[in-house]
Amino acid sequence: MSCFVSIIVARARDRHRLCSFVDASFQQTKGHNQSQMICSEQMNRVVDRCPNDVAGFRAYDYTRDTCYYVLCRPPTLVVAVAVNKTANCFSGATANQILSCACALLTDLEAEFSRAFSADVIMAATKPFQMISYETQVAKLLQRHTISAMTKANKPGGWASAPGAASVANASTAGANSYDTLKKELNEVQNVIRSNLEDILSRGERLDVLKDQSSDLRESSKKYYGKAVHMNRMRWIKTYGPPAVVAVMILSWFSWFYLL
Repeated sequence: MSCFVSIIVARARDRHRLCSFVDASFQQTKGHNQSQMICSEQMNRVVDRCPNDVAGFRAYDYTRDTCYYVLCRPPTLVVAVAVNKTANCFSGATANQILSCACALLTDLEAEFSRAFSADVIMAATKPFQMISYETQVAKLLQRHTISAMTKANKPGGWASAPGAASVANASTAGANSYDTLKKELNEVQNVIRSNLEDILSRGERLDVLKDQSSDLRESSKKYYGKAVHMNRMRWIKTYGPPAVVAVMILSWFSWFYLL
C-alpha cells in the first residue's frame, strides 16, 4: 500500500478543484466509507483551511494513522497530500522525516503541474477537475516518491540514518525559489498586457481620426461627382444646343411653306 494515499490540486484564489488522485490499494484496504472520509472529506477541509495569501507548507494531523500536508502558491495553486503514517515505508520514520518526504513530493508536483499548465490556463479553468487527465502523471510521481521512501526505509539503519529536518529546509527553499520565479513571470505578463492595452487604445484614437477623414473624403467625392455631372450636361447643351435650334427652325419653315 502506498504511503501517499490521496492528492488534490486546486486553484489558490478560489479553491477551484483542478485534479485529484486516490490510491486504489488504500481504498480496498480501508473500505469505501473510511477511505471516503480520509481522501475526500478531510482533504477538502484541509484545502479550504489553507490561507489564500500566504505561501508555504502547512501540516494537519487529524487521525492516528493519517496526516495531511499542503503547499500553497498563491495566486495559482494549492497542492495537498494525505500521508499514511502506518505504511511500511514509513516504519521507524520521525514526524520531521515524514514531513520532509511530503514537502519534496508537493514541491515536485507543484513544479511539474505548473510546467504542464500555464498560469493563464489554470486561472481560466471553469469546470471542476478540468485537468483530471493529469491524474496519470500524478500516479507516476507518487510511485516515484514512494519508491524513494521505501529505499530510505530499507537502508542499513533504516530511517535513523536518513536526513530529516535538513530536507524540510531544502524543500522549503526550493518551493520559495519556484514561487519567486512564478511571481516574476506573472509580473512580466502583466507588463506585456498593459503595453498591449496602451497600443490598442492609441490605435483606437488613430482609427477615429481616420474614420473622420474618410467621411470628409466621401462628402467631397459626392460634391465632385455632382459638379462633374452638371459640367458634362452644360458642355452637351453648348455643343448640340445651337444645331438643334437651327434644325427645329428649318423644319418649322418647311412645314409652314408646304402647308400653304
